Amino acid sequence: MHRKAAESRKYAHNEEVNRLRSPGDEFIIEQMDIKALQKKAKEATINEKTGKFNHRF
Repeated sequence: MHRKAAESRKYAHNEEVNRLRSPGDEFIIEQMDIKALQKKAKEATINEKTGKFNHRF
């Protein structure tokens, strides 16, 4: 069951990549700043009353 789900996800990802690549011959990818993402993730808290995320920007 997990194998079938993994194959389905892989196929969907490949289809999405092919769709994105089809319009042009050049595909630019930005470098990700992992440290900034980690810092941003630490700033999010959960409201105890509602159980929803509070975001501090």
